[in-house]
Amino acid sequence: MDNPLAQLHLVTIAERSSLQNDMEELMDENWPRYTFEANLPKAFQSPDLSWLSIYKFWPCYQFGLYNNADDLVACGNSLPFALHGGMAGLSNQGWDWVINQGISDYCMSATTDTLTALAITVSPNYRGKGYGCAAIMAMQQIAAAQSLNHVVAPVRPSLKHLYPLITISEYLKWQNSCGKPFDPWLRTHINIGGEVIRPCTESMTYTGKIAEWEEWLNMKFPVSATYVVPEMLSTLVVDRQFDRGTYVEPNVWVRHQVGANGS
Repeated sequence: MDNPLAQLHLVTIAERSSLQNDMEELMDENWPRYTFEANLPKAFQSPDLSWLSIYKFWPCYQFGLYNNADDLVACGNSLPFALHGGMAGLSNQGWDWVINQGISDYCMSATTDTLTALAITVSPNYRGKGYGCAAIMAMQQIAAAQSLNHVVAPVRPSLKHLYPLITISEYLKWQNSCGKPFDPWLRTHINIGGEVIRPCTESMTYTGKIAEWEEWLNMKFPVSATYVVPEMLSTLVVDRQFDRGTYVEPNVWVRHQVGANGS
């Protein structure tokens, strides 16, 4: 297949500090509010740490892809970490675990050997043009430039939100007529050489007060119950007695080869 990255300009925060504002704007417009405002992983529960810390700690791992018109068509967030035990060492806590691991390794100046994707965001105006593939390839290229051995990603399946009551393990078994993954985003990873390792059923845990969830989602939760919410990959559990809503998102660990072309 053609390499979509070849038609784009890869720029990192280390090379263009103004890229951070462009990335934050693109992500704010395309990700649900709770992804930024609900309680974050324990690594961030400090006045000195937040999601924005990734831009400070790892500027060469945060990147944008620009076309010849200098439009930001996609961006990606990633970080390096030390993977112990090979692919078997990837945690069921997925995204939450890996960002904690990355911050811990950074604070301890540990030797890192693996790049993990944290997010890939494609501008709505440029979707369906292969720029998601290009972002994955950019991460492979960055990993190679940083002499890392692996690229892994806790992938968020793009159609799982349509089937929130189906377990991620069952969803992974679904295939299309060609015998490839049913899910388009997982299929994209596979088509450029990715390998599904296993599901991470508790990849991202979001918690908040009920009033917060009602504001974020523009929904009411009158009673304690398990709710199906649009765009969520699983259900939202609301406990009015403790004024708490909890959403645990399942992802899928995928591995890619290091190198711009998966080599």
